[in-house]
Amino acid sequence: MSEMKCLVTLLMMMTMAVGMPPLHKGVSLSNWFWNQNDQFDAETWVTEQDYIWLKEQGYDHVRIPVEMDDLDQAWLLPKMRQAIQWGIDHQLMVIVACFGDHYNNELVPQEKYQDLLKKLAMVVAEFPADKVFFQFANEPDVPNPQDWSRIQSDMIHVARQVLPDRWLLTSTPLRWREQDGWDQLKAFRLMMPSDDDKIIYTLYFYEPFFFTHQGATWAGDEARHVKGYAYPVDIKNVDDVIHKLPPQEVDWLPDTLREPWDKAMLADRLKLITAWRDQYHRPVMISEIGVHRPYALQDSVSRWLDDVTQMLDANKIPYTIWDYRGNFSLRWDDARFSIPKDEYS
Repeated sequence: MSEMKCLVTLLMMMTMAVGMPPLHKGVSLSNWFWNQNDQFDAETWVTEQDYIWLKEQGYDHVRIPVEMDDLDQAWLLPKMRQAIQWGIDHQLMVIVACFGDHYNNELVPQEKYQDLLKKLAMVVAEFPADKVFFQFANEPDVPNPQDWSRIQSDMIHVARQVLPDRWLLTSTPLRWREQDGWDQLKAFRLMMPSDDDKIIYTLYFYEPFFFTHQGATWAGDEARHVKGYAYPVDIKNVDDVIHKLPPQEVDWLPDTLREPWDKAMLADRLKLITAWRDQYHRPVMISEIGVHRPYALQDSVSRWLDDVTQMLDANKIPYTIWDYRGNFSLRWDDARFSIPKDEYS
């Protein structure tokens, strides 16, 4: 590489880092302003003491998913303002994220999201730009990277009408094409960035899927039957897991479960993300990592989280753990912490 190219690359990397929020590791406060369960109480689901605990554990931000269809509920915006203020009071940065199936699966693909986006952005605008950030979509159902790149840029333009100087966060569709396209990493790699220079590009890291989503009834007929699946993959453990699958299970699942997932294989997948970052010189963030806990082995969860967070730290990629008080809870094994665990069989 010539000296001029080296200089250009260095300058672009420096520009990418200038003013970038010092995000490192955080937690999503799920099921509070989105997807509440039967035991939900807005006043007790997450309290100021939880913010204090998170800060003491070394977390630097919280992510607050918000159901966009509920913005007119009388309790939601006042409580959300309090939730944001607690973050500021306890030196935790806050990411306000636009959740909801109707918003992300219908309004965003149909490009009819503008009113709701602006309504929530106006609340975010009430708070300091260096403390509170805005993620304008989550899992948008736009299974075409070219289409999503255009819509994403349009959404940035709309958000800028309300938040002209604030860092914004994107999302990445779960599919890269309509048919058999379930590969978010590929959708991310095929996405083109905006020309806005205060954007953080986000995606999930739930690799391998049948480990991180084992036993989840909402994650497909295959994942719901996988239970006790270990990480790193161990052949004896895999044979036991396969033996317990129902006889009618799809014939490709055993081979998928036998794939030799370990830290090296995770690192290969992570290279797809760092390659995009280095190609376009744009900041990236993993907006969700975590493991569905009810059927997961505790030591495997600990090893997976250690491996993933170490790799992300080594590559200077910030991340947010999913979640705090749900079925992926980072405090699942904390006897002092109340989690309304669902009934499992």
